[in-house]
Amino acid sequence: MKKTINQLLKHMFTMTIKRFIFPILILSMFFACQKKSDLTIKGAISGGKGKKVYLYKLLVNGQKAIDSTKIGSNGDFEFNCNVSYPTFYLVKLTPSNFVTVVGDSLQTIDIKGDYKTFSSTYTVEGSEASSDIRDLNLHMMKTKQQIGKLQKSYYEVLNGSKNIQELSRIEGQFQKVMKEQTDYSTEFVKTHPFSMASIIALYQKFDYDNYVVQDLQTMKTAASALEAIYPESQHVQALHKNTLKLISKERKYKMNNLLKQYAVNSPDIELPDNHGKVRKLSSLRGKYVLVQFWASTDQGSRIQNDILRKNYSLFHKKGLEIFQVSVDTNKSSWKSAIKEDQLRWINVGDMQGSNQAVINYNVQMVPYNYLLDPEGNIIAKNLMGSELNKALSKVLK
Repeated sequence: MKKTINQLLKHMFTMTIKRFIFPILILSMFFACQKKSDLTIKGAISGGKGKKVYLYKLLVNGQKAIDSTKIGSNGDFEFNCNVSYPTFYLVKLTPSNFVTVVGDSLQTIDIKGDYKTFSSTYTVEGSEASSDIRDLNLHMMKTKQQIGKLQKSYYEVLNGSKNIQELSRIEGQFQKVMKEQTDYSTEFVKTHPFSMASIIALYQKFDYDNYVVQDLQTMKTAASALEAIYPESQHVQALHKNTLKLISKERKYKMNNLLKQYAVNSPDIELPDNHGKVRKLSSLRGKYVLVQFWASTDQGSRIQNDILRKNYSLFHKKGLEIFQVSVDTNKSSWKSAIKEDQLRWINVGDMQGSNQAVINYNVQMVPYNYLLDPEGNIIAKNLMGSELNKALSKVLK
């Protein structure tokens, strides 16, 4: 009987221990999984001992400071974050010297670079998307450097010999560099529709308002692919929303185009000018009119303004008018550019992008123009550099 009681007590003790330990094991497993879901961003930055490195979360409309740490004696640093889906981060040394990465759970992103040239010489391992972002950004950086050199050369010629052929050659190079960048970024998105790096490619800009990738079908493909696998990402949600807006605009354009098939003249434009007076394109019937779309913040537009001014002085007395449509959203910037570039013709814009005019004329980029005959029919488009002078010389003798 004593043995039986001892066995019973032993059994009860064993069962109590099991009831107590089992929940602890479950919790341990839960927290172990939680720990495994952490994202680690670490690396080594030479020449940065004792200086601070900052981690920011990249939001749809801005960025948020997350953490900071001092760079160790060996250049080492480390951040740990809890993530449940791919998230963009900025690793910053200074406001202008930073790199962009995208990290997911169970990843360790390893970044190496030099403190002074961090943003342009860094390497990254452990995240294919982050490596792709590096390639995209460095390619864009190289393109902007080329554009900057071409702009400098253009203004040197413009302020010196004013050689029209040389100006046209530089402008041709300018368009070539931009096209190469557009082709590169577009091809990346087409071949990486499920990569979060494609979001970076889709939002790259040459300048304030001029996006690199302008092919809607490419954008639609990436938006649909990413929305299917990362629906909780705010960046993916924003991309999907923006794509739907562009699709809606495209449908409106196609409808307007269908209606215009039965119209003799080009669509009318009715917008306020830089003095607040409402001006109509149709009021210029009887003259040759160059309808020029531009933006004060776009360097290509500002360069083209010089060419417009020269042609206006040559052909205005022969019947040429220029009706310039701004896609700006900043009135002060718009008015300043008109004054600086000495634009003496009609300049209109609603400071909301002049969207209806842009849609009606299917403007995909600026600068862009249409040449209208005295009846308002479109007889030429996208006349840049010397091509504009040639076309005007033919019709305005």
